[in-house]
Amino acid sequence: QLSLSEDDLETDKIPYGFSADLAAQLQFETEESIIEMAQNLYEKTKSKNLCIVWWVWLNSVANGKVLERTAFENIYILPSTDDSGLAFGCAVYGKYLQDGKKYIPSIPYNFYFWKTYWDSEIFETIQKYEDKILKYKKVEHPEQIAAQLLKEWNIIWWFQGWSESWPRALWNRSILADPRSIKIRDRVNMIKKREDWRPLAPSILSEYVTDFFSLSHKKSESYKYMLLVVDALDRAKKEIPWVVHIDGTARIQEVDKTQNPLYHGLISEFYELTGIPVVLNTSFNTKGEPIVETPEDALRMFLSSELDCLIMWNYVISKENIFPEYAFKRGVVLYNRLYKKWEKEIDEYSIFLQETKSSYKKQGFHYEI
Repeated sequence: QLSLSEDDLETDKIPYGFSADLAAQLQFETEESIIEMAQNLYEKTKSKNLCIVWWVWLNSVANGKVLERTAFENIYILPSTDDSGLAFGCAVYGKYLQDGKKYIPSIPYNFYFWKTYWDSEIFETIQKYEDKILKYKKVEHPEQIAAQLLKEWNIIWWFQGWSESWPRALWNRSILADPRSIKIRDRVNMIKKREDWRPLAPSILSEYVTDFFSLSHKKSESYKYMLLVVDALDRAKKEIPWVVHIDGTARIQEVDKTQNPLYHGLISEFYELTGIPVVLNTSFNTKGEPIVETPEDALRMFLSSELDCLIMWNYVISKENIFPEYAFKRGVVLYNRLYKKWEKEIDEYSIFLQETKSSYKKQGFHYEI
């Protein structure tokens, strides 16, 4: 038996085998509960179609098993599987009632419901942080630059247009990398402060999905939103192994040109350069942080990380120095060995640590530097 507090979570006080077994059992119990509920629902309705929404449906492994082990033939999972999805549903239902129940809502082809940031706003933000940026330039085709950078083993932040209305980044707020390199995969996990064993997802052109993955349902909107896990074919295991999980599965994102022409163009350019119609995609954030929303969010996180390049709208940005005042979340710096080098390079770093320690004590937190 272990006696643990919240402060012990994700530390060496919890044996890896114990936490792994616990996570596996929780996943199993979740899957069995979901499948039982789905089966009961089918018995009551006899419908072949299942439409679902809420947080647990981000569990893409369980979603796939609903299709495998129940009589449902089609499954639709609203990508906004959170409070924003509830708001969306209320708006659609309100429109339905307003039109005298004659309006039949269609499925949106994307879910960019939040604010967009135009060129002038982005440029003003870049100028604000210009003293810490090595260089930036405005380009006509950012997707071409991004593809070339990925081919050269760079990891890039990708910030474009409207942010997505869900808790999982897909097209417009992403960290992108080459899916063929284990070194790149490990760097992404280090920057994201993720455990090494956690899988990263592939974004793949819709035209080539069946060349790499086995789809249980040939047509499903859920493949476009990382909501279903599928089996990887031998080609995927051989050519893009670092977006395939240890059990031979992947949480794919099928990229359709009609949904996001720019992102589709980026992967197409990468395909032309490498013969691989896939990029590694994970959300534009680090552990414990929300997905970035504003240009300033993006620049602050970029400057406080060891990522190589930020492409924001049509601007390609690299950096000269990173300093603690730009840390997206000040407390994170204290626990990250990436920043240990600052102690020797930056005179003010020790002062910064002491100020943060004092601030934490006032809030009732305790830690050791």
